[in-house]
Amino acid sequence: MIILMLAAKKLLFSLVFVFLQLGNAEFVKAQTGDIQSVIYKAIEKARPASVRIWGFDTVSKQQNSAQFSGVVVSPEGHVLTVAHTVKPGNTYKILFPDGLEVLGVAHGRIGMTNDANRPDMGMIKIQQKGTYPFAEMAWSGSLKPDEPCLSIAYPEKLNQLFPTIRFGVIADTQLHYGFLRSTCKMEPGDSGGPLFDYLGRVIALHSRIDTLEKDNYEVPVDLYRKYWTALNEIKDYETLPSTLDSIGTDSLKDEILTMAELGPLPAFKHSASVVSIRTVAHGKETAILGTVIQFKGSLYVLSKSSEVGDKGYILAAGRKNNFSIVARDKDKDLVLLKVKGSLHRSISALLPGALRQVELKSGAPLSAQVGGHKVMTGALSSGAFDLPLMFSRGFFGANAVFRNSKVELSSIYPGSPAETGGLQLGDKILEIGGVPMTAPIDYGRTLGGYIPGEDVKINLERNGANLVKVITMKKVPETSHPAGKFAGGSSTRCDGFKNVFVHDIAVRADECGSPVFTSEGKFMGINIARFSRTATVVIKTSDIQSFLETSVKE
Repeated sequence: MIILMLAAKKLLFSLVFVFLQLGNAEFVKAQTGDIQSVIYKAIEKARPASVRIWGFDTVSKQQNSAQFSGVVVSPEGHVLTVAHTVKPGNTYKILFPDGLEVLGVAHGRIGMTNDANRPDMGMIKIQQKGTYPFAEMAWSGSLKPDEPCLSIAYPEKLNQLFPTIRFGVIADTQLHYGFLRSTCKMEPGDSGGPLFDYLGRVIALHSRIDTLEKDNYEVPVDLYRKYWTALNEIKDYETLPSTLDSIGTDSLKDEILTMAELGPLPAFKHSASVVSIRTVAHGKETAILGTVIQFKGSLYVLSKSSEVGDKGYILAAGRKNNFSIVARDKDKDLVLLKVKGSLHRSISALLPGALRQVELKSGAPLSAQVGGHKVMTGALSSGAFDLPLMFSRGFFGANAVFRNSKVELSSIYPGSPAETGGLQLGDKILEIGGVPMTAPIDYGRTLGGYIPGEDVKINLERNGANLVKVITMKKVPETSHPAGKFAGGSSTRCDGFKNVFVHDIAVRADECGSPVFTSEGKFMGINIARFSRTATVVIKTSDIQSFLETSVKE
């Protein structure tokens, strides 16, 4: 389970600084070159062994548990994970990043049920004989505060076949119950996933989180070394096993790279291209960021369409500037604004040449410019992929049954849009947005096409009379899980995009619309949504280019 808010004046971990300023540092004597190439090599070593797992019913051939993560640490197929994900003797499907799927059986589980599953260790053994990609185990006893680390795991909410990459540092090397703490953000689905050092060696397994994004708790890999023999037995341990194995020592212990806390980053060269947009959207005042860009000789502001109303102003250099809407793209959630008048001379713009798409490897350092001199840094977590509409569907708040060939409301959630909009139990829904309700599937499928803030016209029958109600969809209520309590929360429109990528920078929902750059300052795209605790979604420059070409006429 799994949370790094980078403040403008005190950055705990900056990949840009690590990559660009520590190139001449002595990492480990066996390594040469700059830190970025070392990190890429680490990812190449570690990623093939980072696996996605779920319970599997061998009779029905179906998934029968939530997904979680793990890491293969031997060529014979020993998979390390955590206790709260497995039950000894049960069968699990193990999916490798290259598409290979195999079955495994849970072996040892060391997690006391009366103690919140701590110390939280588990092992699965792949059933089919073979030679599998595996990651080297390091020694967590050699870890140091501020040592760079990376996570390669499978967040459940994102629900992708590939793992995402996140960076951080070791914050605490020893906590209660033997946990260590890292700043690599986690969330549900990452449980059991590996934490690697910057050399690509397994140093811990993801266990749990607290509310703050910097608080991510890991099971040290030395515990797996200590209880290796016990974990290889198919047994659910009620007490700590008495059989202990030698842990060994790390020959690289004295030469591991660490970093002191870094001061503020210098002003980023594109800082003046970011402006604040103030409008009324969804019936309330909203603030969102925008990126100034020059196109066909004029200045425009790009931002997140679902957070920008039809009227408002752009705040730049302390001055208010009215705007007009040039175009919207609902699929990309982009809006293009034309400033009425002229921007302050201190406001610069990204030039047309910035729209050339840059392709990077996963793990590459990125910077998000989120206003003024505030720069946040992190890593490219994924390649391009499609993110279907799921969590951004509007919340209606009423269940229905199909009775006597009509859709009839059977329950209404207190405080939901359906209740505040005047719907009642027993109402027969005839049409939703002009779509007739003629089959059971029509109700959910039609409502699922609306996003928060959109109005839904409901034609209904009540006590023999026909009525019309207009219901404004809301955002699905957040869960009580700590993963949903990160600063600012997820964006109201957080998915339903094509050809996007994600990074691990903790951009707040109200900081979307801001630009993303490579460590060399090349434009990568627009932050379009804070999706979850671990992921911010970016619209690529190639799609921004097509939107501009379609929207701006000569």
